[in-house]
Amino acid sequence: MEEIPRRLLREKEVLSRVGFGKFKMRELMKKGDFPSGILLDLRCRVWPSDQIDNWIEKQITDAQETQGKLAAVTLASARAAVEARRAKGTDAKRKAARAAAPAA
Repeated sequence: MEEIPRRLLREKEVLSRVGFGKFKMRELMKKGDFPSGILLDLRCRVWPSDQIDNWIEKQITDAQETQGKLAAVTLASARAAVEARRAKGTDAKRKAARAAAPAA
């Protein structure tokens, strides 16, 4: 894969890469969950492209790990639900058999 040269990105380009708006980006920056960039002057903030690319890759990796864990939990709970239904069905069959049995 050809390496893209490192460069400084303006806010508009960063927002187009990450897919959310200014408010969300600033909120994440305040919480420390997004690169804060470099303040060139009072009205111009830029971000090194590699920081943004690394942040995006981390989000993808974290999402894949979370989805894998969620799939495992979902599968386990689905199996438990099936077992519960089977047990309930078995109990219902036993009750029906008792009710149908002639009284001695």
